[in-house]
Amino acid sequence: MLAFSVLGLSIGTMLRLSYLCWLSFFFFATVLFYKRNILLAFSIALVFIFSACYAFNFTKNIASAKEALFSQKTPVSIYGKIITYPQETENSQKFVLSVKKVNQVKMKTKILAYFSKDKNFYKGERIRILGEIKEPPSFEDFDYKNYLYKQGIVGIIYYPELKEVKEANFLYKIIDRARKRANKIFSENLPYPENCFVKAIVLGEKRELPEKLKEIFNKSGIRHITAISGMHIVILLNILTSFFISLGLWRQQAGLLSLFFIVLYIFFIGFQPSAVRATIIGGGIIIAQIFGRLPDTTRFLLLAAVAMLFVNPFLIYDIGFQLSFLAAAGINYLTPFLNKKLKRVPSVCSLRDILSMSLGAQIFTIPLLLYHFGYFSLLSFLTNILVVPLMPLLLVLGIFALISGFISYWLSFFFFLPLFIISRYIIWVASTFSQLTSFILNLKVSLILVILYYLCLFVLIRKILNKQRYWFLKI
Repeated sequence: MLAFSVLGLSIGTMLRLSYLCWLSFFFFATVLFYKRNILLAFSIALVFIFSACYAFNFTKNIASAKEALFSQKTPVSIYGKIITYPQETENSQKFVLSVKKVNQVKMKTKILAYFSKDKNFYKGERIRILGEIKEPPSFEDFDYKNYLYKQGIVGIIYYPELKEVKEANFLYKIIDRARKRANKIFSENLPYPENCFVKAIVLGEKRELPEKLKEIFNKSGIRHITAISGMHIVILLNILTSFFISLGLWRQQAGLLSLFFIVLYIFFIGFQPSAVRATIIGGGIIIAQIFGRLPDTTRFLLLAAVAMLFVNPFLIYDIGFQLSFLAAAGINYLTPFLNKKLKRVPSVCSLRDILSMSLGAQIFTIPLLLYHFGYFSLLSFLTNILVVPLMPLLLVLGIFALISGFISYWLSFFFFLPLFIISRYIIWVASTFSQLTSFILNLKVSLILVILYYLCLFVLIRKILNKQRYWFLKI
């Protein structure tokens, strides 16, 4: 059911309502023909059409709001809520404003607002501004307008007149101040670009990563380590759970308390999609274990996708969203199989597990990387082996360095020194491997080839799972 909900939410943004109805009838007839179960067929068709209609209406509402917004006379009075942490640029600061009213007329949409740096804004504040809304600019090599539209952002307002500010609640202000202080601590204690790299890993501040460093990580095949991903959440969950167990709590209590702190962490870094996905999966597994159920990772993966797509169906077009879920699926389905095939690889420092997970993720993401970027590092497996084992230590050191930085500069030095050495090593590895251009596969593939690849991969996964099932039945 969850798979058909994801499919409906994905297709609902692309097709007309009549086509969606015919497609739901096709699913109904197909399931009824093969399964001979009218209740199952009806349920699948109902779930698909409901999800598709939701995505269709979501798209329609954004288009209607955009049309209504630009039909207003300028300047317009806008009342809304700041829903992202203000981000400083070279000469200004910007944030996403969730619009509630335009010229006292109720409207639900989003705009990107630019202000000068002399004003302090906090996520959660409600403001009223007066200004002219403009369409996002177009660039030759980047469709910025479409990029913002897929986030539900229909326009930009530059340096409007601030008319009214209603303060955010206490929690928003505390977290925003803590984020600013954390950014300052890393900037003051680590050199550039190591400070940007560590902030991306610990605070989720990927936007500060220099373009040159992003390119280096892309070409070396380790760009994924700069995102708050499942790996980060699993590391934090394990650390927190072990800590609470050492305090005398039961495993179930430690798991729930750890999950609570992870949710606070997700709130702190701004609900990044990859982190939200990992938290939903991790939380589902913990809850399943508490109730004595065998956790189904596939179901939790689909549940995370459904939850996030119901918030914004356009996320399906986000490259990061696609790669994140495909990598998670590759790790889930292929890691056990690859672990058996790589039994000759020593398990020292979890080398076999790391290699299996890296291979699984790469197998699932290679065609999409070639489709979107046109290149792939053939040495990315080796690069991951050299880097990924250090990520738990880097994350732990980063968190302790941050906590100690709030307390004492001299205390934080003992954490920042090894943190600098490890981050410098990782950047050196990425830079060295990115220069080996003869090992970078430059190949731009078509969408048809990508679809065929994943169809073949689906058949292969089915065979692997069937063999595992038959092996289990023979025991």
